[in-house]
Amino acid sequence: MESNEIGRGSPFYNAVIKELSLIVETENIVDQINPILSLEIKLYYIKKNGNYTMAEKDDIMKRIIIEKTRSLEHTISGLVKEYADAYQRFYQKEPELHYTYIKILKKVKLVAQELYGQKLNYVKTFYFRYLEWMMWNENLQDLRSQAVKKIRSGYHKNG
Repeated sequence: MESNEIGRGSPFYNAVIKELSLIVETENIVDQINPILSLEIKLYYIKKNGNYTMAEKDDIMKRIIIEKTRSLEHTISGLVKEYADAYQRFYQKEPELHYTYIKILKKVKLVAQELYGQKLNYVKTFYFRYLEWMMWNENLQDLRSQAVKKIRSGYHKNG
């Protein structure tokens, strides 16, 4: 009975992998550094591990998703600080982080609702964090490329 149960997978596991696969396909993710893909791979190996019951596997998966969500939150905090520092250096003034943060969250929630709807709560929370991470990263890259353009245009004027 136990081996059949392991072969089929639990409803929670199946739902998690289905939702993560949907995200991977939607985002055209091929890079293994991506948090969603790495999470999907981790969960796949937990499912393959025969040392746990389905209930234990579900619990481990929930904990991993929560832990990875916290890890993304930590990464986002670092990105926000980096963005604020870069913004201050580039524009010579303090950024309106509160406004930027709300703007990003609104965009993230809109994208998540359009693409993702009312899906599994643990995965949905992780996906919010993932999108937020992408948005802050994008903002930082834009700021850096603006700075590079400004520096280059300064060199050309002086050269």
